[in-house]
Amino acid sequence: MVKLRNYLTITFFSLFLSIALGQKEIMVSGTVTNDLNEPIPNIDVLLKTNDSLSLIVAFAITDDFGRFKIIHQTNRKSLLLVTSSLVHETLTKKIVIDKNALKIIENFKLKNRVEELEEVEIRAAPRVIVKNDTTIFNLEKLTDGTERVVEEILQKLPGVVIDSRGRLQFKGKNVSNVLLDGDNLFNGNYTVGTKRINASHIKGIEAIENFEENSLLQGLSENDIVALNLKFGKGVSLSGDAEASYANGNRFSLNTTVITVSKPLKAFGIASFNSIGNDLENSNFDATEFIDKLREQHSNGLDAPSYVGDNSNLFPENNSISNNEYFGSINLLPKISDTETLRLNIDALADRSLEQRSQLTLIGNGENDTIRIEERNSNLIKPNYFNSSIYFQKFASSSKSWTTTIKFSKLRNERQLLGIRNEQQQGENTIFNDVFVSNNSTYTLRIDDTKALKLEGLMAYSEKPEYLTLFSGIDFNTYSPILGESNNQSSFSRKQQVRLISNYYQKISENDKFNLKLKTTYFKNTLRSTLSNTEGNTAFENDIDYEVLVPEISAEYFLKLSNFSFRPSIKLKLFTYNYNDATLSRNHNNSKGLMDAYVRFNYHFDKRNSISTRLEYLNEIPNEENLYTNFILRSNRRLVTNELNFENLRSSSASIYYNYNNLIKDTNLSLGFRYNKNNNTYLITNTINSYVNVITNIGFNNSSVDRIWSFNFSKYINPLRSTIRFNSSYNNSNYVNIVNDSELRFNTMESLNTHLAIGTSFIGKFLFGNNLTYTKTDFSNFVDEGFSNQGIINKFNVTYVPKSNLRIVNNLNYTVPNLDNGSNNTLTLNSSILLENKKKTISYTLEGRNLLNQSFIGNVSNNDFSTTIIAESLFDRLILLTINFKY
Repeated sequence: MVKLRNYLTITFFSLFLSIALGQKEIMVSGTVTNDLNEPIPNIDVLLKTNDSLSLIVAFAITDDFGRFKIIHQTNRKSLLLVTSSLVHETLTKKIVIDKNALKIIENFKLKNRVEELEEVEIRAAPRVIVKNDTTIFNLEKLTDGTERVVEEILQKLPGVVIDSRGRLQFKGKNVSNVLLDGDNLFNGNYTVGTKRINASHIKGIEAIENFEENSLLQGLSENDIVALNLKFGKGVSLSGDAEASYANGNRFSLNTTVITVSKPLKAFGIASFNSIGNDLENSNFDATEFIDKLREQHSNGLDAPSYVGDNSNLFPENNSISNNEYFGSINLLPKISDTETLRLNIDALADRSLEQRSQLTLIGNGENDTIRIEERNSNLIKPNYFNSSIYFQKFASSSKSWTTTIKFSKLRNERQLLGIRNEQQQGENTIFNDVFVSNNSTYTLRIDDTKALKLEGLMAYSEKPEYLTLFSGIDFNTYSPILGESNNQSSFSRKQQVRLISNYYQKISENDKFNLKLKTTYFKNTLRSTLSNTEGNTAFENDIDYEVLVPEISAEYFLKLSNFSFRPSIKLKLFTYNYNDATLSRNHNNSKGLMDAYVRFNYHFDKRNSISTRLEYLNEIPNEENLYTNFILRSNRRLVTNELNFENLRSSSASIYYNYNNLIKDTNLSLGFRYNKNNNTYLITNTINSYVNVITNIGFNNSSVDRIWSFNFSKYINPLRSTIRFNSSYNNSNYVNIVNDSELRFNTMESLNTHLAIGTSFIGKFLFGNNLTYTKTDFSNFVDEGFSNQGIINKFNVTYVPKSNLRIVNNLNYTVPNLDNGSNNTLTLNSSILLENKKKTISYTLEGRNLLNQSFIGNVSNNDFSTTIIAESLFDRLILLTINFKY
């Protein structure tokens, strides 16, 4: 197997060899005027390849005198010089490159357009222009000059929604990348840039749907990817800031940022330290989002599973932490030539966070048999994260390209818990390590205007050693505590994966496309775990190797006419596995054929109204986290085991959505319903006492059902200068489980989440905003009604801008975690005063957090058999002075 894998790797990478040709540097310059010989500023002048692909290799923007200049290195004999303007006709000139005349002068005289552009909505002073899959925003009509960073511009763009952590949506779809003049610098971590790039450098913004980063596949592939493109002015855009903050309690923060954007180099760097809780809110950097995004990038089924502790949430809740955080990020994208692109991303983070939490958990409904668990804990969390990636792309010719991406990341997180449970001391120490490395390479061949071939190879390696020490031990015979003793749980998981993919794309006609994919996935999972009892002897251990080979073939057809599209897909795969448990001397191996299928249908009543449906049938292989049979101690309350079952998990779903998008009037409406049915799921059995919850996952041939309704509406009311956003979802789920000695419980969960946001600025220099969130969750079964909870969070803010350089902000937050019990309600007030100099290069901010000096913030969580009331400690009143210098 190793020899075969090495042979395939060598054969695959041999496709990427190419010979660099000598290049010449040319300079193309000239002027652009109108019929009256008047210069026309801000005209895009594009330099394109003279072939069927017509790729853009360089561009310039005319200055106030209509002049442009392009310097470019090329080995071509001819290129095309093209003007681009929404209000002028497009002109194209062919440039012949002579080695004896490398300075070329070309002048343009443009006429105004007299015909309407195809698929472009043009109104008097349009706020947006839509052409095909690209939406162009008129920033002069959408902004007022008070925006300091890019995120504040994006908040005002129709169709764009920003959540509390800076992630973007456009027309209800998640934005995957934010580009800088077409280049992807941030590699998914775009909030690092949108929260910091100076707004004054942005000359235009485009939203691109059906975005394809691989330019050779443009016009042949179909996807749901959305990207935003930030357009900068000509020359070098250099900006940055340096910020220092000091707060009572000897807390402070330091941040510095440097950003440069130009044609030959785009770069971004940041270094920061803070001890005032700025990693979760009230700052331009969100460490939780940073960690989550990095995890998402290297996971997707590639990383080894985790078996010990709760490592999904490395940071405690905001408002309740005391931290010392260091963060640094370097991002470089040098444009080596018009055929080569290099990107380097390096990020590092270290933190030390302390959280104080008390909670009361009630298990069971009866008054006599209710289990009551009271805890008061102190959690010390110390994560260290390093991530790096290198991306290289080369166009060997106008029809051939190859890319390679190398990623390496390492995470170490230590969590120490000390506290009391039911007046008994408890302690826990968890150490978690995660190492991930991968190499993903692709070769793309554009055969002609209608066909393309893409080959892709991926190799990934991940390992996770984890250690858990429970200072108040458990007797595994009676599941009761043993004072003065301890338990030790260690686990080591490793995943090695190789994936080879061949994609064939064909454009059959102007209306339909076809994609054929051959894919082979091989991975090997390893689990070694040992749980020691209170006497130091081994109580339970696992020694498992799980090897899987999945070859598959899939075909997808896409038909798009004027008002509807149709997209069916079918996938056939062979699931072959070999499972060996050395501890129990068990071996399982088998092969079976599986099929996945889906069909999507979209119908557009007109340019604004559409309806979409999707039918899906999936066969998933078993989750490797459920393929061990001896107990593993996950935390101080969870002891987990499984019953082996290699049956594939079958699921089906159907959805229908109605969408109304009117970007001109900034009105968006969507209604949706989704039905999910899992034909066979894991049955969870819980054996619970006041000290431990023993969980067993059993492969069970019983279905679970989810029914989800959603409603989203947003509207900008121009006369009132107000924005209204309303989002609501209702989920009705049916599932089964067993708790203690009960019979099989057929449960129903109903949850309602509603969010209403209103922002207005119609009263002079005042800006008002209110965000109201209401949640309600009900559990029931045939035996009893279970548990119910409803709560609200209301955030009200008032901003007063008496002068362009003075801003006063007040935020009042009111949290009611349980409307039936007002004892955990929390009211907090944060205020700030921002003063800038006339050039807006220096700002002074005086900020007060938790001015009402609340001690705790409350929360309630529940399931079908328990309710937990949580109180997290807040910072004391914090007075913060910040000085920011922009350059």
